Amino acid sequence: MKNKAILEKGLAEFVRRFESETDQIKKQVHFNSVQNITNGLIKIWNKPECEKLISQLQEYFREIKSMNYPIDKIISASQYKNYISPAGSYLIFNKSFITKASFKAFIIWGLIFDIVFYFISNMYLNFYFPFFTPLFTLLGWLKQRKAIKEKRIFGIFW
Repeated sequence: MKNKAILEKGLAEFVRRFESETDQIKKQVHFNSVQNITNGLIKIWNKPECEKLISQLQEYFREIKSMNYPIDKIISASQYKNYISPAGSYLIFNKSFITKASFKAFIIWGLIFDIVFYFISNMYLNFYFPFFTPLFTLLGWLKQRKAIKEKRIFGIFW
């Protein structure tokens, strides 16, 4: 219960401090990502493997308190990599979270399938309609919209 209360308090202070800031500063502190990941960890706070992730987020909250904004993108990316990304990776496998980059992955896989099937169909039919790229784009967009609505998404500078 102690970790859950500390995490909730840290999130409340974080939101209070940065909710009225500019979009540039919100992106530098990964405002939406931190909220979604922290809320995801609060839901499963009592699992033993969450202890390290919770302490990393607590360290992140302490570190951003002492910084003056705006900050350099390199520092912001480093903070994301060290504090937010490990918790996000854990939540991907345990709470079906997704990243902002997964939409791009859907598009890339659609393009790959379309290119492969284009060359195969040209050998036999001399015709191919790009079916997979629009399909995967739509599926990725729907999955991302659903995750945003359910607050199960995170990404760097988001």
